[in-house]
Amino acid sequence: MTEREAFIRKICEEPFEDTHRLVFADWLEENEERTYAEFIRIACGRENPDPHYPGAFYSYGQHRMIDKRLGFFADVMRLLRKAGNAEIGQENFGSYSWNEQSDGSVYMEVKDTRFTIRKGFVSDAALTYEAFMRHHGELFAAHPITSVKITDFGFHETLGRHGTTPDSFWIRINNYESVRAGRVTYLPVSFKNHTRGGDVIDYGDRRYETLEEARKELSAAFVRWGREHAKLPQLDAVEVPARA
Repeated sequence: MTEREAFIRKICEEPFEDTHRLVFADWLEENEERTYAEFIRIACGRENPDPHYPGAFYSYGQHRMIDKRLGFFADVMRLLRKAGNAEIGQENFGSYSWNEQSDGSVYMEVKDTRFTIRKGFVSDAALTYEAFMRHHGELFAAHPITSVKITDFGFHETLGRHGTTPDSFWIRINNYESVRAGRVTYLPVSFKNHTRGGDVIDYGDRRYETLEEARKELSAAFVRWGREHAKLPQLDAVEVPARA
């Protein structure tokens, strides 16, 4: 493991601890990567942009804009393209949806795949089930992922008394994943020990009262699964900020 990889590993192990990111930023600056170091520090809210330095940020009118030429974004783009099954090698930002938020986060999207960058790393990933299973190793090894949305997952629903509105939503487990009408409808048994909350039904299925609760628990299950396979400690025992 290189020194750089060791810093990133520590950030992935404790994604809510800014100290690790700031120590990494110091190392980046010492190794002539001041632009990325500045980006991390500003994203962590510990530094203001230097108006005399053409670094990670530049001014456009009255707005502070992120410089897309930062090498970090090229690496994220390549992973985003692979996950989105887009043409590899085309480095044109125009083919992406790029959205900078007031909290300093950045959304990068291609096709049905979206990454959210917070504090210098990808923190949220929205992608298909197949893309997650194919690229989770790269994602969790290089980025402190704390939220996963599977864009083609279909929750099982049961209707309420009047038969028109769902009153519960299920995450269902089978011996293998099942795809129906383009939607993943069952998760393989390898996810059985990673789902939480709700009511436990036969075979490890779980039932939730609201769609919001079901989506939150599905995200947590995929984060747990990804962290386990990356040999990272689980986040259940640490205090998670309200946003996550």
